[in-house]
Amino acid sequence: SVPLCFVCDEPIKSHRLSTSLLSGRTQYTHSPLPTKIGGYIGDEFVVVVTPQDTLCKHCTALINTMDRLELELRQHRFQLIQHLKTKYKLGKIALVLMLYRFIFL
Repeated sequence: SVPLCFVCDEPIKSHRLSTSLLSGRTQYTHSPLPTKIGGYIGDEFVVVVTPQDTLCKHCTALINTMDRLELELRQHRFQLIQHLKTKYKLGKIALVLMLYRFIFL
């Protein structure tokens, strides 16, 4: 039988165009694919993976795009915090208090 993508259920016609779910990792943060998928869907679902489970090239690309965007967001957040700490000569606690006041007050 033709294997189906773990995420979208599309038939996987070629082994070259698929990624093993158990051994696969994301392209940017090198996180295990089951961990990433579990993090994306949250606590609502439980991800149970078997050695036969694979992802099609489209779902692999989708997860890698999300992985890249998460990494970029973390990097931009870090840059923003560094600029604020430098400008206001703040430590971590003072910065948190300043941001809290800015957001909630």
